[in-house]
Amino acid sequence: MRHNVHIMVTPRVKEEARKHFNCSTLEGAELENQGGEGTALAHWEKRLFGNEGMTGVFTQNSAFSRLTLALMEDTGWYKVDYNMAEPLQWGKNLGCMFAKNSCGAWMKAQKDAGKTVAPFCNNVKKNSNSKTSCTVDKTSVASCNLVEYEQQLPGDFQNFVAGSIPGVAGSEENYGGSVALADYCPYYQAFTWTKQGKDVRTSSCISYHNNLEQDKNYALESYGTNSRCFEQLGKWTRQNCGVCWTAANWGSGCYKYLCEPDSLKIEIVGYKFKCFYKGQHINISVQDNDWEYHGELICPSCQEVCLDDIFICPTEVKPAPQNSQPVPKLSPAACSQCSILFQQVLGLEMLLILVYNAYFRLQF
Repeated sequence: MRHNVHIMVTPRVKEEARKHFNCSTLEGAELENQGGEGTALAHWEKRLFGNEGMTGVFTQNSAFSRLTLALMEDTGWYKVDYNMAEPLQWGKNLGCMFAKNSCGAWMKAQKDAGKTVAPFCNNVKKNSNSKTSCTVDKTSVASCNLVEYEQQLPGDFQNFVAGSIPGVAGSEENYGGSVALADYCPYYQAFTWTKQGKDVRTSSCISYHNNLEQDKNYALESYGTNSRCFEQLGKWTRQNCGVCWTAANWGSGCYKYLCEPDSLKIEIVGYKFKCFYKGQHINISVQDNDWEYHGELICPSCQEVCLDDIFICPTEVKPAPQNSQPVPKLSPAACSQCSILFQQVLGLEMLLILVYNAYFRLQF
Protein backbone atom coordinates (compact mmCIF):
# COMPACT_ATOMS: atom_id res chain seq x y z
CA MET A 1 0.00 0.00 0.00
CA ARG A 2 1.26 3.45 -0.92
CA HIS A 3 2.16 5.68 2.03
CA ASN A 4 3.11 9.33 1.59
CA VAL A 5 5.83 10.73 3.87
CA HIS A 6 7.49 14.08 4.50
CA ILE A 7 11.28 14.25 4.72
CA MET A 8 13.74 16.81 6.06
CA VAL A 9 16.38 17.04 3.33
CA THR A 10 18.77 19.72 4.62
CA PRO A 11 22.44 18.82 3.97
CA ARG A 12 23.67 17.82 7.43
CA VAL A 13 20.42 16.07 8.34
CA LYS A 14 20.64 13.99 5.16
CA GLU A 15 24.28 13.14 5.92
CA GLU A 16 23.52 12.07 9.49
CA ALA A 17 20.43 10.06 8.49
CA ARG A 18 22.43 8.17 5.87
CA LYS A 19 25.20 7.40 8.34
CA HIS A 20 22.82 6.35 11.11
CA PHE A 21 20.86 3.86 9.04
CA ASN A 22 23.82 2.92 6.81
CA CYS A 23 21.77 3.78 3.72
CA SER A 24 23.59 5.86 1.11
CA THR A 25 20.46 6.49 -1.01
CA LEU A 26 18.33 7.96 1.76
CA GLU A 27 16.97 11.39 0.82
CA GLY A 28 16.83 12.69 4.38
CA ALA A 29 15.10 12.09 7.72
CA GLU A 30 11.39 11.24 7.78
CA LEU A 31 9.10 13.54 9.78
CA GLU A 32 6.17 12.51 11.96
CA ASN A 33 2.92 12.33 9.96
CA GLN A 34 0.49 11.92 12.87
CA GLY A 35 -0.47 13.66 16.08
CA GLY A 36 -2.10 16.86 14.87
CA GLU A 37 -0.85 20.42 15.11
CA GLY A 38 2.36 20.76 17.12
CA THR A 39 3.36 17.13 16.54
CA ALA A 40 2.89 16.27 12.87
CA LEU A 41 5.75 17.63 10.72
CA ALA A 42 7.40 19.05 13.86
CA HIS A 43 9.12 15.89 15.14
CA TRP A 44 11.07 12.93 13.82
CA GLU A 45 9.06 9.87 12.78
CA LYS A 46 8.58 7.66 15.87
CA ARG A 47 8.66 4.43 13.85
CA LEU A 48 12.14 5.16 12.55
CA PHE A 49 13.77 7.07 15.39
CA GLY A 50 12.36 5.33 18.47
CA ASN A 51 13.64 7.07 21.60
CA GLU A 52 15.24 10.09 19.89
CA GLY A 53 14.46 13.11 22.05
CA MET A 54 12.70 14.97 19.22
CA THR A 55 10.14 12.28 18.37
CA GLY A 56 6.56 13.26 19.16
CA VAL A 57 6.02 11.23 22.33
CA PHE A 58 8.20 10.14 25.25
CA THR A 59 8.01 6.39 25.85
CA GLN A 60 11.42 5.55 27.34
CA ASN A 61 14.82 7.03 28.14
CA SER A 62 15.40 9.62 25.41
CA ALA A 63 18.57 10.48 23.49
CA PHE A 64 19.26 13.77 21.72
CA SER A 65 21.31 12.43 18.84
CA ARG A 66 23.55 13.83 16.11
CA LEU A 67 20.46 14.04 13.89
CA THR A 68 18.78 16.68 16.05
CA LEU A 69 22.03 18.62 16.40
CA ALA A 70 22.42 18.48 12.60
CA LEU A 71 18.99 20.06 12.14
CA MET A 72 19.90 22.85 14.57
CA GLU A 73 23.10 23.49 12.63
CA ASP A 74 21.28 23.49 9.29
CA THR A 75 19.02 26.32 10.48
CA GLY A 76 22.08 28.57 10.53
CA TRP A 77 21.12 29.79 14.00
CA TYR A 78 23.37 27.47 16.00
CA LYS A 79 26.92 26.23 16.21
CA VAL A 80 26.81 22.73 17.63
CA ASP A 81 29.27 20.48 19.41
CA TYR A 82 28.65 16.97 18.12
CA ASN A 83 30.64 15.57 21.04
CA MET A 84 27.60 16.40 23.17
CA ALA A 85 25.29 14.19 21.08
CA GLU A 86 23.84 11.17 22.86
CA PRO A 87 24.08 7.73 21.20
CA LEU A 88 20.94 6.54 19.41
CA GLN A 89 20.75 2.77 19.02
CA TRP A 90 17.28 2.55 17.50
CA GLY A 91 17.59 1.66 13.80
CA LYS A 92 21.36 2.02 13.79
CA ASN A 93 22.98 0.35 10.74
CA LEU A 94 19.75 -1.49 9.82
CA GLY A 95 19.99 -0.33 6.22
CA CYS A 96 17.67 1.01 3.53
CA MET A 97 15.10 -1.76 3.96
CA PHE A 98 14.41 -0.51 7.47
CA ALA A 99 14.64 3.21 6.72
CA LYS A 100 12.44 3.21 3.61
CA ASN A 101 9.69 0.73 4.47
CA SER A 102 6.91 0.07 6.95
CA CYS A 103 7.63 -2.01 10.03
CA GLY A 104 5.31 -4.64 8.56
CA ALA A 105 7.50 -4.99 5.47
CA TRP A 106 10.62 -5.04 7.65
CA MET A 107 9.27 -7.74 9.97
CA LYS A 108 8.16 -9.92 7.05
CA ALA A 109 11.54 -9.62 5.33
CA GLN A 110 13.38 -10.44 8.54
CA LYS A 111 11.15 -13.41 9.30
CA ASP A 112 11.51 -14.76 5.75
CA ALA A 113 15.29 -14.54 6.18
CA GLY A 114 15.13 -16.40 9.50
CA LYS A 115 16.21 -13.33 11.48
CA THR A 116 14.87 -11.48 14.50
CA VAL A 117 12.26 -8.78 13.89
CA ALA A 118 14.00 -6.40 16.34
CA PRO A 119 13.71 -3.56 17.08
CA PHE A 120 10.04 -4.52 16.68
CA CYS A 121 8.28 -7.43 18.37
CA ASN A 122 5.26 -9.69 17.87
CA ASN A 123 4.31 -10.92 21.36
CA VAL A 124 0.81 -9.88 22.43
CA LYS A 125 1.01 -7.97 25.70
CA LYS A 126 -1.74 -9.90 27.52
CA ASN A 127 -0.12 -13.22 26.56
CA SER A 128 3.39 -12.39 27.76
CA ASN A 129 3.08 -14.32 31.06
CA SER A 130 5.17 -11.75 32.96
CA LYS A 131 8.14 -12.32 30.61
CA THR A 132 10.00 -9.11 29.90
CA SER A 133 12.81 -8.07 27.56
CA CYS A 134 15.00 -4.96 27.14
CA THR A 135 14.68 -1.70 25.24
CA VAL A 136 17.01 -1.37 22.25
CA ASP A 137 19.43 0.85 24.18
CA LYS A 138 19.44 -1.53 27.18
CA THR A 139 18.51 1.26 29.60
CA SER A 140 15.17 -0.26 30.65
CA VAL A 141 13.41 -3.51 31.28
CA ALA A 142 10.60 -3.59 28.73
CA SER A 143 7.55 -5.46 27.46
CA CYS A 144 6.21 -5.76 23.93
CA ASN A 145 3.44 -3.19 23.49
CA LEU A 146 1.48 -5.21 20.91
CA VAL A 147 -2.24 -5.07 21.76
CA GLU A 148 -5.57 -5.95 20.17
CA TYR A 149 -7.81 -3.06 19.13
CA GLU A 150 -11.61 -3.26 19.03
CA GLN A 151 -11.65 -2.28 15.37
CA GLN A 152 -9.42 -2.82 12.37
CA LEU A 153 -6.50 -0.42 12.11
CA PRO A 154 -6.27 1.90 9.10
CA GLY A 155 -4.89 0.09 6.07
CA ASP A 156 -1.60 2.03 6.18
CA PHE A 157 -0.94 0.65 9.64
CA GLN A 158 -1.95 -2.99 9.32
CA ASN A 159 1.50 -4.44 9.87
CA PHE A 160 0.77 -8.15 10.28
CA VAL A 161 -0.16 -10.86 7.80
CA ALA A 162 -1.98 -14.06 8.69
CA GLY A 163 0.02 -16.32 10.99
CA SER A 164 2.63 -13.69 11.89
CA ILE A 165 1.53 -13.22 15.52
CA PRO A 166 2.12 -16.22 17.84
CA GLY A 167 -1.14 -17.38 19.40
CA VAL A 168 -3.35 -15.31 17.08
CA ALA A 169 -5.37 -17.00 14.35
CA GLY A 170 -7.17 -14.43 12.21
CA SER A 171 -8.03 -10.77 12.93
CA GLU A 172 -4.37 -9.71 12.61
CA GLU A 173 -5.63 -6.45 11.16
CA ASN A 174 -6.86 -5.54 14.67
CA TYR A 175 -3.39 -5.85 16.22
CA GLY A 176 -0.79 -3.13 16.54
CA GLY A 177 1.54 -1.34 18.90
CA SER A 178 -0.02 0.82 21.61
CA VAL A 179 1.81 3.96 20.39
CA ALA A 180 -0.07 5.40 17.42
CA LEU A 181 2.73 7.84 16.50
CA ALA A 182 4.97 4.83 15.79
CA ASP A 183 2.56 3.86 12.99
CA TYR A 184 1.18 1.24 15.40
CA CYS A 185 4.46 -0.66 15.10
CA PRO A 186 4.96 -2.82 18.22
CA TYR A 187 8.23 -2.57 20.12
CA TYR A 188 9.69 -3.30 23.53
CA GLN A 189 8.65 -0.34 25.66
CA ALA A 190 9.60 0.73 29.18
CA PHE A 191 6.75 0.61 31.67
CA THR A 192 5.77 1.24 35.29
CA TRP A 193 5.37 -1.52 37.86
CA THR A 194 2.08 -1.22 39.76
CA LYS A 195 0.57 -2.76 42.86
CA GLN A 196 -3.14 -2.63 43.61
CA GLY A 197 -3.56 -0.01 40.91
CA LYS A 198 -0.86 2.30 42.26
CA ASP A 199 2.50 3.07 40.64
CA VAL A 200 5.40 1.46 42.53
CA ARG A 201 8.46 2.13 40.36
CA THR A 202 9.48 2.43 36.72
CA SER A 203 11.45 -0.11 34.73
CA SER A 204 14.36 2.25 34.00
CA CYS A 205 17.67 0.58 34.82
CA ILE A 206 19.50 3.90 35.17
CA SER A 207 17.32 5.22 38.02
CA TYR A 208 18.69 4.41 41.48
CA HIS A 209 15.19 4.90 42.93
CA ASN A 210 14.04 1.67 41.26
CA ASN A 211 16.22 -0.56 43.45
CA LEU A 212 14.28 -3.34 45.16
CA GLU A 213 14.26 -4.12 48.85
CA GLN A 214 16.52 -7.08 49.58
CA ASP A 215 13.71 -9.47 50.52
CA LYS A 216 12.02 -8.78 47.14
CA ASN A 217 15.16 -8.81 44.99
CA TYR A 218 14.97 -12.42 43.80
CA ALA A 219 17.30 -11.91 40.82
CA LEU A 220 19.92 -9.71 42.56
CA GLU A 221 19.17 -6.73 40.33
CA SER A 222 20.94 -3.40 40.72
CA TYR A 223 19.63 -0.07 39.40
CA GLY A 224 21.69 3.09 38.83
CA THR A 225 23.58 5.08 36.23
CA ASN A 226 26.08 2.21 35.76
CA SER A 227 23.40 -0.42 35.16
CA ARG A 228 21.89 -1.81 31.97
CA CYS A 229 19.24 -4.37 31.05
CA PHE A 230 20.32 -7.97 30.43
CA GLU A 231 18.08 -10.81 29.32
CA GLN A 232 17.50 -13.80 31.60
CA LEU A 233 17.24 -17.36 30.32
CA GLY A 234 14.72 -18.43 32.96
CA LYS A 235 13.28 -17.62 36.36
CA TRP A 236 15.74 -16.94 39.16
CA THR A 237 15.48 -18.74 42.49
CA ARG A 238 16.77 -18.10 45.98
CA GLN A 239 16.87 -20.53 48.86
CA ASN A 240 17.79 -20.68 52.52
CA CYS A 241 17.30 -23.42 55.13
CA GLY A 242 15.00 -25.46 52.92
CA VAL A 243 12.90 -22.45 51.87
CA CYS A 244 12.96 -21.75 48.12
CA TRP A 245 11.48 -18.74 46.34
CA THR A 246 11.04 -18.37 42.58
CA ALA A 247 10.83 -14.99 40.85
CA ALA A 248 7.39 -14.37 39.34
CA ASN A 249 8.57 -11.77 36.83
CA TRP A 250 11.37 -12.81 34.54
CA GLY A 251 12.89 -12.40 31.10
CA SER A 252 15.22 -9.51 31.85
CA GLY A 253 16.72 -7.54 34.72
CA CYS A 254 18.99 -4.62 35.53
CA TYR A 255 22.62 -5.21 36.51
CA LYS A 256 25.80 -3.22 36.90
CA TYR A 257 28.14 -3.46 33.91
CA LEU A 258 31.76 -2.65 33.13
CA CYS A 259 33.40 -2.10 29.74
CA GLU A 260 36.95 -3.41 30.11
CA PRO A 261 39.64 -4.22 27.50
CA ASP A 262 39.22 -8.00 27.72
CA SER A 263 35.39 -8.16 27.80
CA LEU A 264 32.06 -6.68 28.76
CA LYS A 265 31.42 -7.63 32.38
CA ILE A 266 28.27 -8.01 34.47
CA GLU A 267 28.80 -7.34 38.18
CA ILE A 268 26.68 -9.20 40.73
CA VAL A 269 27.36 -8.90 44.48
CA GLY A 270 30.99 -8.03 43.73
CA TYR A 271 31.65 -10.84 41.22
CA LYS A 272 32.44 -9.86 37.63
CA PHE A 273 31.05 -12.28 35.05
CA LYS A 274 32.55 -11.97 31.57
CA CYS A 275 30.67 -11.73 28.27
CA PHE A 276 32.85 -12.94 25.41
CA TYR A 277 30.23 -13.04 22.63
CA LYS A 278 26.61 -12.13 21.87
CA GLY A 279 24.22 -14.87 22.99
CA GLN A 280 26.62 -16.39 25.54
CA HIS A 281 24.83 -17.93 28.54
CA ILE A 282 26.26 -17.23 31.98
CA ASN A 283 25.23 -19.44 34.90
CA ILE A 284 25.05 -17.48 38.14
CA SER A 285 25.20 -19.18 41.55
CA VAL A 286 26.10 -16.79 44.34
CA GLN A 287 25.41 -16.27 48.02
CA ASP A 288 24.30 -13.03 49.65
CA ASN A 289 23.30 -12.68 53.31
CA ASP A 290 22.99 -16.48 53.73
CA TRP A 291 20.65 -16.79 50.73
CA GLU A 292 21.72 -18.78 47.67
CA TYR A 293 20.71 -17.25 44.32
CA HIS A 294 20.62 -19.17 41.06
CA GLY A 295 19.93 -17.81 37.59
CA GLU A 296 21.23 -17.50 34.05
CA LEU A 297 21.89 -14.37 31.98
CA ILE A 298 22.26 -13.95 28.21
CA CYS A 299 25.07 -11.70 27.00
CA PRO A 300 24.42 -8.94 24.47
CA SER A 301 27.22 -7.83 22.18
CA CYS A 302 29.72 -5.42 23.70
CA GLN A 303 28.70 -2.81 21.11
CA GLU A 304 25.09 -2.84 22.34
CA VAL A 305 26.12 -1.75 25.84
CA CYS A 306 29.50 0.00 25.63
CA LEU A 307 28.53 3.08 23.64
CA ASP A 308 31.41 5.38 24.57
CA ASP A 309 33.09 6.48 21.34
CA ILE A 310 36.51 6.25 23.01
CA PHE A 311 36.14 2.63 24.13
CA ILE A 312 36.91 -0.07 21.57
CA CYS A 313 35.13 -3.37 22.16
CA PRO A 314 37.36 -6.46 22.09
CA THR A 315 36.95 -9.08 19.37
CA GLU A 316 34.37 -11.73 20.26
CA VAL A 317 35.77 -15.03 21.52
CA LYS A 318 33.58 -18.05 20.78
CA PRO A 319 33.42 -20.41 22.57
CA ALA A 320 34.24 -18.61 25.79
CA PRO A 321 37.60 -19.59 27.35
CA GLN A 322 37.36 -22.34 29.94
CA ASN A 323 37.57 -21.41 33.62
CA SER A 324 37.12 -17.74 32.72
CA GLN A 325 34.27 -17.01 35.13
CA PRO A 326 34.51 -16.37 38.88
CA VAL A 327 33.52 -19.29 41.12
CA PRO A 328 31.71 -17.84 44.13
CA LYS A 329 31.99 -19.81 47.34
CA LEU A 330 28.68 -21.19 48.59
CA SER A 331 28.74 -21.87 52.33
CA PRO A 332 26.05 -23.97 54.05
CA ALA A 333 23.53 -21.64 55.66
CA ALA A 334 23.61 -21.65 59.46
CA CYS A 335 20.00 -22.58 60.11
CA SER A 336 19.02 -21.86 63.71
CA GLN A 337 17.11 -24.41 65.77
CA CYS A 338 14.29 -21.89 65.88
CA SER A 339 14.01 -21.76 62.08
CA ILE A 340 14.23 -25.55 61.81
CA LEU A 341 11.53 -25.95 64.48
CA PHE A 342 9.37 -23.38 62.63
CA GLN A 343 9.66 -25.39 59.41
CA GLN A 344 8.76 -28.60 61.26
CA VAL A 345 5.70 -26.96 62.86
CA LEU A 346 4.69 -25.46 59.51
CA GLY A 347 5.02 -28.88 57.88
CA LEU A 348 2.92 -30.48 60.62
CA GLU A 349 0.22 -27.81 60.19
CA MET A 350 0.11 -28.41 56.44
CA LEU A 351 -0.21 -32.17 57.05
CA LEU A 352 -3.11 -31.61 59.48
CA ILE A 353 -4.85 -29.38 56.93
CA LEU A 354 -4.51 -32.07 54.25
CA VAL A 355 -5.89 -34.73 56.61
CA TYR A 356 -8.75 -32.42 57.64
CA ASN A 357 -9.68 -31.69 54.01
CA ALA A 358 -9.48 -35.39 53.08
CA TYR A 359 -11.74 -36.31 56.04
CA PHE A 360 -14.44 -33.82 55.04
CA ARG A 361 -14.31 -34.93 51.40
CA LEU A 362 -15.03 -38.49 52.62
CA GLN A 363 -17.83 -37.28 54.88
CA PHE A 364 -19.62 -35.17 52.28
